[in-house]
Formats: sequence, structure tokens, C-alpha cells
Amino acid sequence: MRRNLKKLSILVAVLMLFSVQFTTAFGETAPAAPIVILHTNDTHSNISADLGFASVKGWKDYYTAQGSQVMVLDAGDALHGYPVANLSRGESIVEIMNAVGYTAMTPGNHDFNFGTARLIELKNKMNFDLLSANFTDKDKKPVFTASKVYKAGDKEIGIIGVSTPETATKTNPLNVAGYQFNEAEMAAMVQQEVDKLVDETDYIVILGHLGVDEESEPYRSTDLIAKLTDVDIFIDGHSHTSYEKGLLVKDKAGENVLLAQTGNQFKAIGMIGIDGNTITASLITEVKADATVKGLIDEKKAEIQPLLDEVVAKTAVRLDGSRDPGVRTKETNLGDLAADALKYVSGADVALTNGGGIRTSLEIGDITYGDINSVFPFGNTVVTFDITGADILAALQHGTKSLPAASGALPQVAGMDYEVHTYLTSDRVKNVMINGEPLDLVKTYTMATNDFTYVGGDGYTMFAKYPKTGEFGALDEALEKYISMALGGTVGSSYAKAQGRFDVMLTPFRDALSHWAEKQIAAVYQSKLFTGVSENSFQPNGTMTRAMFVTVLGRNSEADIAKYTESGFDDVAIGTWYGGYVAWAAENNIARGTGDNFEPNAPITREQMAVMLMNYSTHMGQGPQGAWAIQLQYKDLDKISSWAGDGVMFAALKKYMGGYPDGSFGPQNQATRAEVAAIMERYNAPAPADEGAVQ
Repeated sequence: MRRNLKKLSILVAVLMLFSVQFTTAFGETAPAAPIVILHTNDTHSNISADLGFASVKGWKDYYTAQGSQVMVLDAGDALHGYPVANLSRGESIVEIMNAVGYTAMTPGNHDFNFGTARLIELKNKMNFDLLSANFTDKDKKPVFTASKVYKAGDKEIGIIGVSTPETATKTNPLNVAGYQFNEAEMAAMVQQEVDKLVDETDYIVILGHLGVDEESEPYRSTDLIAKLTDVDIFIDGHSHTSYEKGLLVKDKAGENVLLAQTGNQFKAIGMIGIDGNTITASLITEVKADATVKGLIDEKKAEIQPLLDEVVAKTAVRLDGSRDPGVRTKETNLGDLAADALKYVSGADVALTNGGGIRTSLEIGDITYGDINSVFPFGNTVVTFDITGADILAALQHGTKSLPAASGALPQVAGMDYEVHTYLTSDRVKNVMINGEPLDLVKTYTMATNDFTYVGGDGYTMFAKYPKTGEFGALDEALEKYISMALGGTVGSSYAKAQGRFDVMLTPFRDALSHWAEKQIAAVYQSKLFTGVSENSFQPNGTMTRAMFVTVLGRNSEADIAKYTESGFDDVAIGTWYGGYVAWAAENNIARGTGDNFEPNAPITREQMAVMLMNYSTHMGQGPQGAWAIQLQYKDLDKISSWAGDGVMFAALKKYMGGYPDGSFGPQNQATRAEVAAIMERYNAPAPADEGAVQ
């Protein structure tokens, strides 16, 4: 078969045209193509989604009726998650996918949650192929089919499976013991399969479970694409990313590869249309349920519904199990509750559970078995072991290393308090307290965790060397027991919010923690525009002086102040910390004084600051050009000085400064250090990207 020689750079124009023709996200139907690939990823056995498996079958039949050759692919994490899957150890989902008529699937990390032996059993029950080129036994023999060629009308499509090497720590490591994901050789193994197929196929598709999360580097789909050639399409999973029209990624030869992913839990069904040299991607969100598959799903639900509906507890507060922002980025009240449950049932000194293991929130009202199982759907158990303080610190350092970015390893804890200073590049965890006492690095503590992290899951390898001292049942059972026995059956107001067990500090300034401008203060601190008034204090609500503000502007432009020998003002000595910056500001018409004085220590008013911002922007070549004006709506316009009107209009136009909630601008109000931090963060923010362009 002669390979179709096409340049995917054509896709840019095609996709732009395609976006005009239809948008399935708004309910219009994507036009049929000679070849249609429907794809799903990270469904996590959610059979209750409005879209769901029944609609995959419905759309498969729809496009078949339009004359398309239809393939249905899944990029992993389908066989585990909700009770319908867990109680049958994945078999119920295989039955449903068989009924849909899937063509092929690649295993995601959670598809190994029942163990490799069970996944092999499930593969033998599948009426579709399970593909993975890089998952092998210890002799590097593929456990599943590495690749396969499928006929689509008169075209041949080669599909190669790829499983994330993160599976080694993102399922219980014992589930894949004796097997390997060949991370160092993954690209070469995939390219080897491509080379086998390149001359006998028209299109080559990678079906991968790699994702694009920062924490997944260097095993991301984008990393792999950059090492390959002759690939046309990469259908991805793992990061729960949604690409409405796909993403173009350059391969090793500089050619475009279309990357597609649908989010998770049936937020959408992916649709790729292939028509000669034209390949297009879109997302389907319209329900088109097949009655037979829906009936099978209803049957599976009915089998387990009595158990799921049993009310086992109540909550008077919403318990936050969100992903990001949530249990992967910060302490949450559900993270506290979960860790407390582990500590309670085990009697341990401390407890730690990975945020990525908490999968959903609990709403106010009744809590059923199904709800609790959805929080902890992976069947993990509570275990204890004795650990040194040094390794507790190592665990906290490891689990928080990605902050402020999201990570499934983020530790939700009980019996511990700590700080994470994210502006540091090493030793970021500080001031660890164990039940009110400073952490003793040589002391031994009893820790409770889940069996996933205990054996090194999510990279907690420091745990695996310690002998297990106890097992205390499943995580969902522990949560139910803690609520019913320790809390009297109801989660009350004590869990209304996170309890302050760990602080994520973006700066060393304790008085900036949880301040409204904390992120902006961090930005200007990291860019060295600001320093604190002391080692641990920023004084965000402190007054900004005129000297401080011109110093910040000078630092922002990296002004050469060494050349100045005098300031030009009687009240500014050139040898002061701000003297050179005042001289620079005056020379460049950024700031003026009053007569012979600059009044460096006088508080700067908001209207003075607006004018200086306008003058500074003009100096930097970013200021007003030509005629411009906007209609200001502030209720205190009459308070704005005549000389400040243009500056206030400019600051409002550029959205560097805004008004107060009461509708005033407060032109004579004194600016605070936090306000200036926010203004400079806005000033230096990158211009918004062209959202209409396909990157």
C-alpha cells in the first residue's frame, strides 16, 4: 500500500475553514467524512454521564448511515473508577464497550488498578484490541498487541498504542510488578512500530495515554511527538485536557501532527474526520443515545443500585474534592476529613493521603455508599508503618515539589502542620509540626497512608523500605467509619473550611499569606521589583511613597542609575537607595517635583500614580499614540485634578487601575504596596494570545 503523502501544515487553513462550517460544541452536527474516528479518554467508568457510551454507539451508527467508515478508539482509563466497574473488577465496562463496538483501546494507568493479571483476563473478554507498544514483560516482549493495521474502505490505518510510564507510580506499583513501561526507549519502540507500518498504510495514528500535564514531563504526548516522524494523528488521554479543534504539534521533522483529547468522564466525544489530505478534529457534546447500549447500562446500574443508595452519613457542609484548584493544589476540607479518617481508624501519630486519590466532592445532605465510593473509587486500603522524621520531611518535600502547579502527589495530612515556600528551588517545606511539637528528624513516628503511596505510588518511594505494621480496611470504609463513629454520623461546621494544616507560601512574607494580592506580590517579588520591609514582612497595606514608586518603575525598566551624580532636587541625596531612580524619572519626564523638591517620602496618591504610569509607558514606547479618550464612569470624577485626567483615563483604558466597589476612583487616596504590586503585575502581564488561531 502506498502511503498517503500529505503535509499537515494544510490543516491550519482547513481547521480555520472547518470552524466556520460547524461547531459541535454548540449542538450542530459535524459533517460526515469518508473516514470517521470517534474517540474517548478518561471516562473512568462513568456510565451515568448524559453523553456516555450509549451516545458513542449512537454517533457511530449515525456516521455509518452517512456512508462513513467508522472506527471507535479509547485512550485509556475506562475500566476502573465507579462502583459499576469496581464491583465487577472492570468486566461490566468491557461488556458495555463490546456493545458499543470499539475498535481498539490503549490501557491507561488506572486500567491496571486490578492488577496486570486481571487486565490480561479482561483483554481476553474484549471484542476489540488492547494496544500498547511500550508495556512489556521483563524480557521486553509486549504484553498486549503493539500495533495493528485496520481497513477503512480502500484505506489502511495503522494504530499504535502507548501507555504512560507514570503508571509505575500512578497505579499501585504492585499491580505492574515484573513488567516495564520502557520509558527510556519508549520513543524508539514507537518509532519502530511506525517504521513497520509506514509503507503499508495511508495514515498512522498513535493511541496514547500520556497527557500534557507539566508533572508528566518528559513522558507527555507532546514530548513523544517531538521525537517521532511519519505520524499523522495522536489521540491522547491522562491529563483530562480538552481540545475543541485539536492541537497541531511539530514532529521531529518539523511536520504537524494533530493532537486530540476530549477532557474526561464524557464531557465530550472526540470526532476526527479524514478525507484525503484533509484531517479535522472536533468535539461532540450532543446526546444521541443508542437504546440497546442504554438498556445494558441501565441493567448494570440496577444490579448495584440498592447498595449505592444506602445512606451511611450526612454532611452539613460542602466537602471540596475538586481537582484543580482543589486537592491537587491546596489543603481542602475533604482532604482534612480523609486524612483524619485514616488517622482515626489506625490510631497512627500522623496520616498522609495523596490528593490525586480523592476523586470528587461531597455536597450538603445525605451521603450514600455510592458517594463515599466515588471519593475513594480505587479500592485502596489503609496501612500503617513506622517512619523517621527525616523521611516524613522527605515525603512532604516530594509531595509538594510541583506547587503551585497541580500534582496528584500533593499530601493531604492529619497530625501534621507545615509550610511550603514555593519561591524556593529546594528545601521548600519548613516549620513542620507533629501534633503540636516540632518535627524530630531522628524520632520514629507511626504513619497511616493508603497502600498505593505505601509501596511508592505517586513517587513516595521513601515509604516502601519500612515494614508494614497494620492494615485497616478500605479507604471508603475508613471514611464511613470516621463520620459515623467519631463525628456522630454528620460532618459538621468544624469542617466548614480547610483547617490550616499547610500553608502554600508564594513569598517569604507571612503578612502576604492569604492577602488578596498574594499572587501579585509573589510576581513582583520574584521579578525583583519589590523587596520586603524585613525578611518576613511585606507590609501589603503599608503606604507606597513617591520614592518607592519611581524605584519600582526604574527596576522594571532596568534603568542605569549609576551614571547619575546628582538628583536635581534639594530633598533627594543621590546616595540614597532611591536617589538614582528619582534622577532617572525626572530626566525621562516620568515624575516631576514641586519646585526644587521631589518629596520622596510623601505618600503617592492614586492620580499621581496614574500619571506616572502614563509617562512611564510613553517613555517605554507603549504609551498614548494619536488621539484617544474613554468615558470614565467614576462617581467622583470631580475630585480628579485637571492635570491628572489623561493619566487616569490611560490607566483605566489599559486596565492597570480600576475603581473601588462603590464606584469611586479615589484620586487623592494613598496607594498601598499591595495595590502597586497588583498594578505592576498587570502592566507586565503578556498580551492575550490570538484565541482564534490554531497553535
